[in-house]
Amino acid sequence: MHFGNTGGVLGCSRAHTPRDPRTRGRVADGLRPYTTVDFVRNLTSQDYNARIQTGFNLKLLPGLTFDTKLQYERRKKEYNNYYSDDTYYVRNMVNTNVEYNNTTRTVGRVFLPKGGIDQGQLLDGNTLNILVNTSDSASYVFRNQLNFTRDFGTKHSINAIAGMEISQYRTDTRSNPWLYGYYPDKLQSTVPVYGYGSSVDQFKNVSGGTATLNGGATTLGYNLNRYVSYYGNASYTYDSKYTISGSIRSDASNFITSIPSLRWEPLKS
Repeated sequence: MHFGNTGGVLGCSRAHTPRDPRTRGRVADGLRPYTTVDFVRNLTSQDYNARIQTGFNLKLLPGLTFDTKLQYERRKKEYNNYYSDDTYYVRNMVNTNVEYNNTTRTVGRVFLPKGGIDQGQLLDGNTLNILVNTSDSASYVFRNQLNFTRDFGTKHSINAIAGMEISQYRTDTRSNPWLYGYYPDKLQSTVPVYGYGSSVDQFKNVSGGTATLNGGATTLGYNLNRYVSYYGNASYTYDSKYTISGSIRSDASNFITSIPSLRWEPLKS
């Protein structure tokens, strides 16, 4: 009998529970005897998002103003799936990842340490089946601009702007994290004593097949994009009928090339 909510799964146990000889007395697939209620699973996802915008305008001379604007944004996502050692999920992994001699009915190596398991979550759109634990991103956009608008007499008008913009976008991620022997109240975990296994050092599971443990290749991701732009535009209008204008702009980014002198792309019109 099971009860569920968004924070966990509650299990009610039975009086008769078989024990699995392969795990040296650990409880097998049955529920623990004489225990009424257990909080055995905690699946959480948290999303923090904050944005700050500010700016001001200064009048320097007749027709000439200065604008500055700044935007900063920070977002952090955390995903955790925790299963205690009372859950079927953990007990099944323990019972599967052992060396067992069916002839002598003896247990060899037990590859998972005692305790729970903490892992990330499989996000929507993730086609690589990679569990993500944290995603931390920060960005800012800083813009300064001079504006000039002025009429000379009744037939001459000049409009011009000149400015620059700097922006940065950074993202840090941690993927495929697995903590074994995990106790959240103690913030304690244990590395599997025999490692995680590999193609050249595979484990033998309870059925005699080869196996490896997840989490041996936790991936730390880092992505940083920076942009800078300088621009200008000016126009002259005569008698509100004829206008001539020109503009210039140059942009650069850190991911175009590793050579700074080649990152700029000037444009004119």
